[in-house]
Amino acid sequence: MESLKAGTVFGEKYVITELIGSGGMGHVYHARHLRIPEFEVAIKALDPAFTTTVESKDRFRNEVLAGYRANHPNVIQMYEYFDLGMQQAFAMEYVNAGTLHDVMDEGPLPLPIALSFIRQIALGLGALHRAGTYHRDLKPANVLVTEEGAVKLTDFGVARVRGGARFDEEGLLAGTPKYVPPEYVETGDSDHRGDIYALGVLAYEMVSGISPFRSDTSSSLLKERLEIRGHDLCARFTEAPDKVGRLVERCMATKVINRFPHAVDVAEAVLGIERAYGWALPETSVTQSTVTRVIWSDFLREVQMEQDSEKQGNQP
Repeated sequence: MESLKAGTVFGEKYVITELIGSGGMGHVYHARHLRIPEFEVAIKALDPAFTTTVESKDRFRNEVLAGYRANHPNVIQMYEYFDLGMQQAFAMEYVNAGTLHDVMDEGPLPLPIALSFIRQIALGLGALHRAGTYHRDLKPANVLVTEEGAVKLTDFGVARVRGGARFDEEGLLAGTPKYVPPEYVETGDSDHRGDIYALGVLAYEMVSGISPFRSDTSSSLLKERLEIRGHDLCARFTEAPDKVGRLVERCMATKVINRFPHAVDVAEAVLGIERAYGWALPETSVTQSTVTRVIWSDFLREVQMEQDSEKQGNQP
């Protein structure tokens, strides 16, 4: 599929300005409203090769429905769906941001930042779950992070949507091996608590800078789901407080019944830790999407400077 050229009017209302991303199934563009140039959107267009069956169109439509129903600051907002014959696309909220994957490339995150991100992801998941959607592919590349420290969940390509078409083909994996829950490995299915498990894996990685799993093949990674529960976070990363270690362990519990029952419960637990350390603003509540009022990258540098100063002060 050739990308749309800058200046192309799409759907009779958006002007394409540039290509901002490409994948195996299509392209993503930055665009502006034809009559309201200040209104920016991202347009995801499916390659026509994937629009030849009803199933592929339904899968694409599911992605729009998932984001549209959630309507939450920590979930990318969907605006409208375009069915133009061989051209399937949708317009969504444009966020000039990187991904959590990009942020985590720098190593473990300072604990205040990691906790803020974990809580925001939990709040976004809670909104999806209340709307009847299970993400099923929560991973760093599907979490956008703005310069202000706001987190937005995106990419609902394999999400299960209430009332939407279901896609559980035998032998095909829904999600990324490192983040799928143990019950999915055993039964081929999971509910909203599968997303909570994936959040636990993400939390482990954000806090420690390493994966809780050691395997480097998909099959071995899937097997490790049944053996590793995240309980060794504090042992492998001694700077992690016990409360954080227990939170991660509960999210990653092998038995579904032992996990947090709902994503908002994870957010509540994180907020409790933030308050205990004085990292939450006094007016912060669990319903707020972010507590950070400064550029998070600047805050990260401030935390690092404080840590360096403490180390120097402790030297003989």
